[in-house]
Amino acid sequence: MTQRRSLWQRLLVVELTLLALYVIVSITMTLAGCADMGNPLLNGGDDVGMDDPNGDGDGIVDGGDTDGDGMDTGNNGDMDDDGDIVDPGNDPQDDPGDDEPDVEPLPGLPDYTAGYTTWLRMNAKPIPPTAADPHNGTKNVYVNQERAAIAPNNRQEFPYPDGSILVKESTRQGQDFIWLFAIMRKVKGSDPAHGDWEYTEYIRIEANADFRLASRDGICWGCHFGAAGSDWSFTTLDPE
Repeated sequence: MTQRRSLWQRLLVVELTLLALYVIVSITMTLAGCADMGNPLLNGGDDVGMDDPNGDGDGIVDGGDTDGDGMDTGNNGDMDDDGDIVDPGNDPQDDPGDDEPDVEPLPGLPDYTAGYTTWLRMNAKPIPPTAADPHNGTKNVYVNQERAAIAPNNRQEFPYPDGSILVKESTRQGQDFIWLFAIMRKVKGSDPAHGDWEYTEYIRIEANADFRLASRDGICWGCHFGAAGSDWSFTTLDPE
């Protein structure tokens, strides 16, 4: 009987010892976890206990905006205390200039005529039609040169520089669309006998129609021969 009691007492002591060890280990692990949450070396001072390899205290791995949505917290933007973006940063994808459409030529015309209405206009006022006008209509003439390049003293000098493009648009009376588009393009060595000008003329009969080539070069030479003194162009630059 005494031996059984002694064995029972020994087992009780072992169980109490194991229980004490379990309690000690649990308390130690809990204290270690709390220390981790408050250790700025482990989480950058993040008060929610998130691992933060950047050490900036936000618990977020900063790596820049890799998908172009402007939602990163790296160099492209800043967040407030609630995590809301207050400064989206300088994202090149937000550049409004990228959305500007390319300037297109009028339908059927060469690409190099695109944006011609932004060029220097030769005539101060629209040129009215005349009785013997081969380009019947009210006209405007533009050149792809700066005024200082062709009229350094506000007085035009000839010849035009190589690469010059003169265009003439004509609108017939009673119509509201350009029906004729004439081009003189100066290409060095292309035709020295005629001022190295290439002549093309396009027409259309409806506002929404494409221009089509109507004549070129030889058909124009006979008429423009009369303007050889002004580099084969009848329209000269009006003074400012």
